[in-house]
Amino acid sequence: MGIFGKQNIEKLKAMKNFKGLIGALKDKDCYVKEEAKAALVNIGKPAVESLIKALKDKDSNVRRYAAVVLGEIGDERAVEPLTEVLKNKNARWASDALRNIIGTKAVRSLTKALKDEDSDIKREVHEMKRGEIRCSKCGKIIGQSPTSIAEDIRRGGGVIIGGDSLDMPMYQCTICESCGSAFCDSCQRPNPDPCPKCGKSNLRPGFADLVQKYYKF
Repeated sequence: MGIFGKQNIEKLKAMKNFKGLIGALKDKDCYVKEEAKAALVNIGKPAVESLIKALKDKDSNVRRYAAVVLGEIGDERAVEPLTEVLKNKNARWASDALRNIIGTKAVRSLTKALKDEDSDIKREVHEMKRGEIRCSKCGKIIGQSPTSIAEDIRRGGGVIIGGDSLDMPMYQCTICESCGSAFCDSCQRPNPDPCPKCGKSNLRPGFADLVQKYYKF
């Protein structure tokens, strides 16, 4: 039985007690750890500095969960600390978190990592793959980049979405502002048609801000 219960997690979340929630990541109960993780993700950016410190915690569960949460929050402040974690063995969770964080600072840090003397860091960065967007209705790939982050950095380009690169203002798909669902031209006509998934009329063309908000490459 863990030392934290659901009520305690809710109290810690309401108080934005980052230290307490991070402490709950050590609990023996997997449910409690998942609840604490979800609470930290929900709190978001205010918890980032505490989570970065938790990357050096003695408990491996805390380090792993902290990295996962940082990846889901997507704050660029975590890029350099997570890159540093790559020096540790069996730190795949750090590279997974880095995949979720985008932005100029991320590229700078990863470019530097490619020149690091540590071969493990270079290998991890080389193996990081860019993501893809699939239609939420038919599953068709709307946009993707088959290259690794390392190859993308060398080319100096962005992610290929609907034939455009990430520095272009619009992509050839429709995205719902409410739920983030994306649709290909065959499954969704332009707004004001309601979103086939959530039913709200908040659809608009896939501008870069929506792609970066819902689809972290």
